[in-house]
Order: sequence, then C-alpha cells, then structure tokens
Amino acid sequence: MRSGCCTRTARSRWRTCSRPSLSTAVAVQPDASLLYSARPSAVQPTVLGTLQSLSCKDLIGFRFGICFACESFKPPCSFSAKRMRGDSMSMPCRRLDWFPVIVCVLWMGWLPAEEKADTPAAETVKKAEAPVVKEGAAAATSKTEQKGEEVVVTVTATRGEKSVFEVPSLVEVYHEAEIRERLQITNFVDVFKETPGVSVQKTAQGHGSPFIRGWTGYRNLMLIDGVRYNKSHFRDGPVQYWASIDPLDVQRVELVKGPGSSLYGSDAVGGTVNVLTKGTDTWSDKTEIGGDAYYRFSTAERSNIGHLSIQGSHRDKVGFYFGGSFKDYDDFVAGGGTGVVDNSAYQEYGAHGKIQYRPTDNQELTFMGQHFHQTEVPRTEQTVHAIPFEGTLVGDNYRNDTTNDRYLSYLKYRASKLEGPVNEVEATVSYQRTGEDLFRSRRDGTRPPRRDHPSELNIDTYGAQLQFKSKVPCLGVMTYGADYYRDEVQSSRKDYRWNAAGTVLSLVNHHQGLMADDSNMDRAGIFVQDEKDLFDGMLTLTASGRFDYVRLNAGVCEDPRGPAFRPFSIDKDWNSATGSLHFLVRPDRKDGDHWRVFGSMGTSFRAPTVYDVSSFDSGTAFVEYPTADLEPERFLQFEIGTQARYERISFGVSYYYTRILDMIQRSPTGQFSGTTPIVEKSSGFKGYVNGIEAQADWKFLKDFSLWANVTWAEGYTEEYLSLNPPLIRNKPLSRLIPVMSHMGLKYEPARQNWWVEVHADFYTDADRLSVKDRTDLRRIPPDGTPGFGVVGIRGGVKLLDDRFTLSGAVENIGNIEYRIHGSGQNMPGTSFNLSLNYHW
Repeated sequence: MRSGCCTRTARSRWRTCSRPSLSTAVAVQPDASLLYSARPSAVQPTVLGTLQSLSCKDLIGFRFGICFACESFKPPCSFSAKRMRGDSMSMPCRRLDWFPVIVCVLWMGWLPAEEKADTPAAETVKKAEAPVVKEGAAAATSKTEQKGEEVVVTVTATRGEKSVFEVPSLVEVYHEAEIRERLQITNFVDVFKETPGVSVQKTAQGHGSPFIRGWTGYRNLMLIDGVRYNKSHFRDGPVQYWASIDPLDVQRVELVKGPGSSLYGSDAVGGTVNVLTKGTDTWSDKTEIGGDAYYRFSTAERSNIGHLSIQGSHRDKVGFYFGGSFKDYDDFVAGGGTGVVDNSAYQEYGAHGKIQYRPTDNQELTFMGQHFHQTEVPRTEQTVHAIPFEGTLVGDNYRNDTTNDRYLSYLKYRASKLEGPVNEVEATVSYQRTGEDLFRSRRDGTRPPRRDHPSELNIDTYGAQLQFKSKVPCLGVMTYGADYYRDEVQSSRKDYRWNAAGTVLSLVNHHQGLMADDSNMDRAGIFVQDEKDLFDGMLTLTASGRFDYVRLNAGVCEDPRGPAFRPFSIDKDWNSATGSLHFLVRPDRKDGDHWRVFGSMGTSFRAPTVYDVSSFDSGTAFVEYPTADLEPERFLQFEIGTQARYERISFGVSYYYTRILDMIQRSPTGQFSGTTPIVEKSSGFKGYVNGIEAQADWKFLKDFSLWANVTWAEGYTEEYLSLNPPLIRNKPLSRLIPVMSHMGLKYEPARQNWWVEVHADFYTDADRLSVKDRTDLRRIPPDGTPGFGVVGIRGGVKLLDDRFTLSGAVENIGNIEYRIHGSGQNMPGTSFNLSLNYHW
C-alpha cells in the first residue's frame, strides 16, 4: 500500500519513508503532538493525507514535537502503541520553534505535483500549464500541442521544457514564422527589436548588439542549442558577434531576462538567449522528404537574400536537415536627407546541417554542424564616408572592415522517461572556431598618407556538459549537472606605413593583436536546481545554485610602456558561488487559473576575460593598455511582477532592480600616448540599474487585436571624472535605454489565410549620457540621441494549401531620419520589403 512518499510493508504495521537517511513514523491528533519516532509500533494514521486536508489555520493550532530516528540522532522521547491508540498522554514532548517546524512541514509534508496526478487539484495545475497562444508582440511563437491546445514553451528558463506561463518571469519566445514572415529580419539581433526591455544597437548594418535591461556585450549570455557561445574575446560594449548567427536556420529563439548565473555561469547578467536551430519536422513511420525555398528583397537595404533547405526522415528513426543561405547587401539608403550611405555594402553566407538518430522512443542522438561567414563588413562611422548626424564626427579611417568566420559542431545524447533515480539525462560535447580579421587603413596626420593595421584573431573552443533530471520524493524536481569550456586564443597585428608612391616605409610586428597571443581560458561549473510545488500547486518555489572555477592565462601580452614593447604574461584564477530563489503564485487556481504573480532574488557574476586583462586598443578619446589586477564582476538582482491570460486579453508587468556590487570600468592612468590619455581597466565600481516592463494584448473585436509594450529604465555607475585630483561620481549607465514603446493593430479574419498589421515604434530623447558616451562622438551626438516615432505596415497570405507564403511590409512610411541610441549609423528610410517562402 502506498500513500504519499511513505509505504507500509506487508509484514509490518509501520511505515517507512523513502526520504534519504530519514525513517519516520508519524501520528497527528488535534491538540496533541506531531511525533516522529523510530518505534515500529508507533504508527497509526497516514500523516500526509491528514496534513493535506488541513488548512494553515489548523496547522498553527497544533502543538508540535519531533524526534528524528537515525543513527546520528537519539529520540528525545518515547511512547507506547496504547497511547497512540487514543489513550491520554501525560508525557512531555520536546518542542520546536514554530518557524522551522512550519518550514519542515511545507517542504517535507506536501507531495510533489507529479505524485498527485490523480487528484482534481493536480488536473487544475496541469491545465494551468497549457495556456492558449495569444497573438501579440511575441506572437507566432514556439508551439507544442497538448490536449488539442497550443502552448508556448521554453527550455532555457529552468533547463527543461516548461510553459512560459509557468515561469517566474516574463520570457520571450520567437518562432520561425515570427522571424521570417512577421518581422522579416535579415540580421539576427533584429529578433529583439520589438521586445520590451531590449534596445537593438547597430554599429554597422552588418553588426548589432542588443541592450538587455541595460547590459550588452559580454554581460549577456548567448547559447546555441544549449552550447555556450560567449568567448573570451567578447567586449563590454556593443559587439558584432551576435550578428554572425543566421536567423534563417533558427527554429525558435528564447530570451530569459534577468540573472542566469546560477544555472549557466559567467556573463548571464542582463539576460540569457538560447538559439534553437532547425532540425527535421518530417518524423513519421514512413520515409519522408521535404524542403524549403525562401527569398527576400528590400528596397532601402538594397538587399537580396536566398535560402534553400532539404530535410527528411526514415521510419521515425533517422532524420536529417541541411540548409544554406546567401545574402548580398549593397550600400543602403538611410531615412530623411541622409540618402545612400557609401561604404556600407557587404556579403554573407551560411550553412547548417543536423542529423538525428532515435534508437528508441525515449532516446535521441544528434550531430549538428554550422558555418557562417561575413565578408568585409564596414564600420562606416569610423571612416571618411560617415555622414554626420546631430553633431556627430566623421571618422579618419579610409577603411575599417571586419571579416568574421564562425564554426560550430556538437554531438548530443538525450534520454527521457527513464526508470530509476534519474529520469532524464543529456550529454553534449562541442567544438567551435571563431575567426576575426580586421583591416584598418587610416590617415597618418602630417606624415606619409596612409597607415594600415591588419590584425587576426582565432579562437578554438572545446566544450562538454552533462545534465540530469530526477523526481525526488518530498523534494520535487531536481535538475543538476556540470559543464566545462576551454578557449585557446591566437592573436596578431601588423602596422604598415606607406609613402605616396605606395612603398612600405616601415613594418612593425606586434607581440599581440587586440588581445594577448597564445592565451587560454578555462571555465568549469557545477549546478543544481530544485523545483517544488506547495499548497496543491498554489505556490511553486524554485531554488538554484552554482559553483564556478575560472582560470585565465594571457600568454603573450605587449607592454607599450616598456622598452621595445617587451612581452609579458598574466596568470589569474577565480571562483564564484551564485544562487537564486524564484516563486510563482497562482491566486485563482481554483477559479479559472488565469493569473500569476512571480518574483525572484538572485546573484550573478562575470569573470574577467582575456580581452579584459590584455586589451591593447585605441578609441577616439583614449588608448587602452593591458592590466592584470582585476576581479570578477558581481551583481545582486531582484524582480517582482505579474501576468494574466484571459480569452480576449493578456498582460504582464515586471519591475527589476540590479545592484552593481563590483564592476570593471576603464580608469585613467595619468599617462599619455602623445596627446591621448592612457587608460586601464580596474575593478570595484558600484552602482545600480532598475526598470519597468509592461506588455498587453487585447482582442477587442472578433478579428482585431491590439498589442503594445513599454519600457522605462534608469541606472547609474561610478566613473572617473578626473585623475588629478581623483574624482569619482555616479553617472548614468553607458547607452542607457530611453523610454520606448512598441505597438500594433492587427486584423486577421477568422478561417482566412491572410493578415495585415499596422505597427509603430516610439523612443524618447536619450540624453542621459555617461562620461564614455560623451566622448563617443562618432556614434552619439553631443546632446544625446534625439527621440523619434516611426510607423510601418506589414502583412501576409498563405496559398497552395499553406505551402506558399507571401509576406510584405512597408517600413518607415514617413521616411524619418532617426538613429537607435548608441548606433553608428542612421536606420534605413522608407523600405518596401517582399519575401516568398515555399515548402514541400
């Protein structure tokens, strides 16, 4: 016989609990004591069933006593079976404080939801995990069928599949249809262009970096199919590396805003993005072959994009997917009077393949390989071709082009629905190679006409991760595992000086390029997460913790201050423990189950990278030299919010606060390179950032829906204002997101295959500038970036039994001249976009 987590054996009248190292026998009587004893004769009624039938008020009315029966504890009292049968008890029992007893009852007395699937309450909880997908700002998202309904799921927030409505935060999920047909994007970072709490910065047309809750670069974590993408060469400011992901090979994108270090380790400060790549969708008990052809054209971007793929499967055992794309971008046309932006053209191409093998129904082996290449993507704002905007400066480079190469392959094994202590297991080994070739050609002042600075950077990354999931009686669902990544860095740079006749006057071979040559960085971590349902699913608590060890060796650094640029090396190692606690409350669980209240508290950290300690770079207002005296960045983050989903309306609102406990910033050294000040990175800077995000979707008529979101953020960090005397003041966070809003009105007639939507974006003036912002005059105007409002219209129709999709859009209808804050270029003007997608 089984009741809860305790079992009664056939030969004995007493119950043994399946909890590890704890054997208990319990009896509950009103106005008596809750007693734990090791004596077999001491068991009568089932305590768990009794506890589940009691309210909190009833529990508080009891007097509690407890005796632990294990080798390390001696029972403080004993009693007879006669007393347990109801006779009076005059024996005193050891008391406990109320708080630990109540905590003990909550965490050990209630059953996990998985073991109560046959109760009506559990059915209500399951129903809550299957909300109907709503069309809105993040519509057409990932869909999984469950009991005839479509639900939006995420695998990133808790390292396992879960409805986004059951996640204690506002999670954004974008599906392939959203990316191709509605947003019609070409650059991966544009996936987030209408997301609350996210501003997409564009240094160049082929680059891009999202600011998530105030953070960008290496303070946001990117995963590809769960494999870590962040490398040791990522920078603190906007980076181009997220743009080297092909959105046409993406199945869905998940964004979990807020701290993620307790699950994923370093860098997960602003948010964690997981890119889930495409595989075959032709699984059946027969042999199936399918494919896809996609083409997109844009007038303002002056771009042509094509993508082809083929996929198939054999008898639900073996599946494959192979796809490739080619994209050609001419010099684009910016809005207003800007016109054609010279020196902005580039090309890129990508290839993606995945083979899946299913030996049994609950096991899958996956091999994936990817390659993406960008050819000579120009940073126009650094060149003489830049067009001034509201007082920005023109660059002094003739050319500033970056060629990027990215390779990724992995082998993953996954098994689910296992019998025994482990219910799911996932193991992955991966290899990545990243190449970056930068070519700069610039003026040489009064000297001969040109100096060239070609540099190369190659990083090989080896990774392995192991993850388990177990349903532990009385504790809940445990997810735990470990991961390890190693970066090996090769970096070089040469300086050429030419005369007017094209002859090389001098050549300097540096010991390092943008960062130290012959370097490596190791990251290792272990993590655990426990998810527990309480009060019949009314409350879910999720606690997670992680320990990380990071070792860095910057092999060959260059010290420009020493004789002949003497080389030196840097060896550092750090460790960090992070944790988080999330709660999710279902106030109306028994009355429709439409509403959620959530909150969290967690810590995050970012370990210094090879770039941090060894960067040898120059900007418009400084020259940066290497430094070894750095410590990990640390953050403490809080969030509280609510979301609801009803038949015609859904909404969510969240407030977050991030306390900056220790942050790395550039600091002046008091030295100069010519007339340019020399800076170094240093640790210990403090500050905060907080904000509000709100979004809503209202289907006010049968075929009409209105969606909108709004973002407000504020943040300050300590910065040096001067060195002599040393003066540090709180200044706004660099490139702080202004107040912004996205909204749209959509018409989609029922039982029809077409839709149309009018949408608008509004940004206020971004005039809260940091010290760094005020010196970045090639991207940010002296008085800040002006606000703007742009309107567009888009739509689509499905033909040929939904096999052919025609989508179109008119963007920036007013041909407004505008720039996203922190970008190095104005955005395209009025553009007519057309995309065709045929699949079979």
